[in-house]
Amino acid sequence: MQCKYFFANSGTEANEAAFKIARHFTKRQLFIGFIDSFHGRTFGTMAFSSTSPAQRRHFHPLMPGVTLVPYPYCYRCPYKLEYPDCNLWCVDFIDEWVLQKFVPPEEVAGFFFEPIAGEAGYIVPPPEFFPKLKRLADKYGILMIADEVKVGCGRTGKFLAIEHWNVVPDIVTLGKAIAGGLPLSVAAPRKDVMD
Repeated sequence: MQCKYFFANSGTEANEAAFKIARHFTKRQLFIGFIDSFHGRTFGTMAFSSTSPAQRRHFHPLMPGVTLVPYPYCYRCPYKLEYPDCNLWCVDFIDEWVLQKFVPPEEVAGFFFEPIAGEAGYIVPPPEFFPKLKRLADKYGILMIADEVKVGCGRTGKFLAIEHWNVVPDIVTLGKAIAGGLPLSVAAPRKDVMD
């Protein structure tokens, strides 16, 4: 995948850039993120961060247009189902209950996610989760935005954690390890998305 790059100082700035790039490219305003994720402490990224009420307390209203759904946590399934018998209800729930009931899919710019939910205890989704989510994204023209700030740069055995699922996101954000301790981050969208 050919990318263009936007460099910034922190992971939260790279994530904010990813939101802006996704909105500009798709001309859509809404996003779907995941409960138990952490993406930063700015008003935009706080709207997606949900590992503790302390991160949001006294800061509302946050960035509008963000809907959070449960992260695929098979060990403590929020739907009280058992993997693999659940048939990945966590993805079907997004389509059948969120996109068909109250979030118009044609207005969703992106699915914003951590490939491995870091602050929530390093939750690794089941092998079929991201491929199924990617199929759902493609069905509605929704971008896949991978926040690799914590788990990217070889920390999981591959350069990007999302590579473990053989899924190519439309935008990737990197920070922390990208510059070995220097204040540097990057938003890396597909070339056509940035153009």
